Amino acid sequence: MKYLSTNIRFLRQKKGLTQAELAKIVGKTRTLITAWESEEKIITVEDIIKISDYFNVTMDDLVS
Repeated sequence: MKYLSTNIRFLRQKKGLTQAELAKIVGKTRTLITAWESEEKIITVEDIIKISDYFNVTMDDLVS
């Protein structure tokens, strides 16, 4: 899911957030955010929803 990891990183950086700040917002660890952005871990649908809600984008926009 290369687009998803790239989009998460892009949106996070665009908003000026660190990985730790995003982790706190979505209730995860910084390590997990790093793993999502580097495609080491698969993100759950529930977490995709949290992230898309926070950044005010559709889930389709986030994964494509």
